[in-house]
Amino acid sequence: MILEEIRLSDFRCFYGKSRLSFSNHSDKNVTLIYAENGVGKTTLLNALLWCFYGDTTKRFEKKEDILNYDARREGRTTASVEVFFEHNDSNYIAKRFFVTGLKAGESRTFMVARIDQGSQIDIPAPDTFINTVIPRDMASHFLFDGEHAEVFLGESNRDLIRSAVRDILGCSLIETAIDDLQAVSNQFRKQIPSTPATTRIANLSSRIETLITQIGQATDEVKHLEKQHQLTETQINDIEEKLRNTNAAKELQRSRDRLHEQRKRTETRQKEASDEMYRWLGENGRFIVSKKITDETFSFLDDKKHRGRIPSPYNEEFVKDILAEETCICGAHLEPGSPAAQKVARLLDKAANQIVRDRIAKVRARLSSLKTERAKAPNRLTGC
Repeated sequence: MILEEIRLSDFRCFYGKSRLSFSNHSDKNVTLIYAENGVGKTTLLNALLWCFYGDTTKRFEKKEDILNYDARREGRTTASVEVFFEHNDSNYIAKRFFVTGLKAGESRTFMVARIDQGSQIDIPAPDTFINTVIPRDMASHFLFDGEHAEVFLGESNRDLIRSAVRDILGCSLIETAIDDLQAVSNQFRKQIPSTPATTRIANLSSRIETLITQIGQATDEVKHLEKQHQLTETQINDIEEKLRNTNAAKELQRSRDRLHEQRKRTETRQKEASDEMYRWLGENGRFIVSKKITDETFSFLDDKKHRGRIPSPYNEEFVKDILAEETCICGAHLEPGSPAAQKVARLLDKAANQIVRDRIAKVRARLSSLKTERAKAPNRLTGC
């Protein structure tokens, strides 16, 4: 069976008419339905089950409420589900109705028709036909609620899955047919008359009985061996699981050791970087923190120099030379002890000597050195 389309009319939470097409492309034949909880995904699954078999999954709530609530309030009384599908290269439509107040058997509520060139040809026994496509007992293995898949996927349900696979492959039908043929064969042998002409037949029948007995014993032995095989598989799986756990533990331990070594190396590098940082701060910290005082001192010296106050507006040696020569820079004679000479002599109170000039030069040189080292400090840090 290949599902092609499903159409719903006032079925459960689907108000009005709704339709959903399934992908039947040979390469892209999977249809995913993604939606939030409570919007109708499980209802779509149960719509398929209800249409084919008039039933729903065991955990489907309020199974008897088929008609949509809003449609019921508006006075509508009918709900339906139609499924279009392909089977054995033929196209079919299955449709089931629900009518409020209609009792079972009062009217035809289920039909299946084959679609031939646009026409629909009714199938006389729709329930029987659907059971030939997917037997009712096997439907739960094709149309099941994925949220409760653990019910039949657990380890304890291996026999149930095995039985379902055998049913799908038709093994159960074949075994039933074999049993029926054996019963018919036994019945015919009993009806054969016991006459001399049938002695050979009787011998053959005896041999057949012997072979049937041997077949039965062999069958029992096969079943016993199958059980032992299943038990052995279970034991093998347990051992493999333990081995996987052991290997996983070893790998986790190796990973833990690698991470531990990596952590130690990281801590060592962190300590080395921290030590290098402290060393750099010890060597270059004064250059960094001296920026403000250096800039302010340079600004002060340049300002005072520009105004002629640093080192002093007068030079001590120059003033002494004028007094010694008794001649002003303008060429006038300076009489010792005269008011003019005394005024020039008072300039010595503000004159700068060589010691002061040397100190100012050293200050400027030291400030320049600090400024240069401060510029180099970031490159030293990067080099760390």
